[in-house]
Amino acid sequence: MPPHDRVPKLVLIVPVLTAVLALLNMSVPRVWIGPGSAVEVKELVRISGAQEYRTPGKLLLTTVHLVYPPSLAMAIKGWLDPLVDLPPSELYYPEDVDPQEVNRGARQDLQNSKLVASAAALTRLGYPVVLEGADVLVSGIPAQSPATGVLRRGDFILAVGGHRVCGAEELRFEMSQATPGEPVALQVRRDGRDINVTAGTVPDPENERRAVLGVELAPQGQVRIQLPFKVEIEQGDIGGPSAGLVFALSITDLLQDGDLSGGRAVAGTGTIGCGGQVGLVGGVKQKVTAAEKSGAELFLVPQDEFEDACKWAKRIRIVPVNRLDEAVRVLQDPAAAKARSCR
Repeated sequence: MPPHDRVPKLVLIVPVLTAVLALLNMSVPRVWIGPGSAVEVKELVRISGAQEYRTPGKLLLTTVHLVYPPSLAMAIKGWLDPLVDLPPSELYYPEDVDPQEVNRGARQDLQNSKLVASAAALTRLGYPVVLEGADVLVSGIPAQSPATGVLRRGDFILAVGGHRVCGAEELRFEMSQATPGEPVALQVRRDGRDINVTAGTVPDPENERRAVLGVELAPQGQVRIQLPFKVEIEQGDIGGPSAGLVFALSITDLLQDGDLSGGRAVAGTGTIGCGGQVGLVGGVKQKVTAAEKSGAELFLVPQDEFEDACKWAKRIRIVPVNRLDEAVRVLQDPAAAKARSCR
């Protein structure tokens, strides 16, 4: 074919290719979430004022890799990858909020998680920790409430079943562990004195399998935590509260003699409460993948995300936990961990 016959086709192809490339590079209103990394936490922790016990076992926090906004090409590749999620961007970055502000909030959540994890670990080990503004205020008691005659308006709920609570969310967690209709033991501050009472429960109107006290609670302010000595954790380039469990385990391991992980690499995820409550996180399938890539033998997850994590595990042992105490027990008892695992 003579060269001049190819010119019209090239003239057409080049603009089309340019348009296709421009289209593929356009951003889409999604958040790309894929497997992240696993980071050894004990290397990030520094304790001043108490003896540290450095051991070879590893405790790994797991992350997700988040891209916002992704290109159309990246989104197409992500839609074909079962390990990638592409939720609408407004779920993470509302239109009326600066994305940088969202990122700053995630880093602040991590900062708060480090402090709460320190409080949970030190409280468990018997160190004196001062919590201010953490108590849950009872602002009203309906006549039909099973707590009528037991709790009073103005009471502060400090603990449920012996577990300290910091705020209404942790109170709801502890109540969810109770059986509806069965009484629960409460520690209450009334007129400046701490007393122990037993209150009845009823099923939660929104979920009859969960127990509630049937009282009205007042909104609480910022919890202030005073530790007996300094605990520092390097933040790095991560955000969010989901490393709380591993933070607390790492601090526990460093402050008690012996290797909590038994020389193994153990990964985990989960928020942490002042009383050691382990809460839900997101991105479990991506974190399972990150844990497996790191070579971890065991992956600790919140109880309610256990089944989801098991779906994505290929070789790693998945163990569900509700509390810091429970996580410590399964690490110290490999047989118990194996019995609870889905693998």
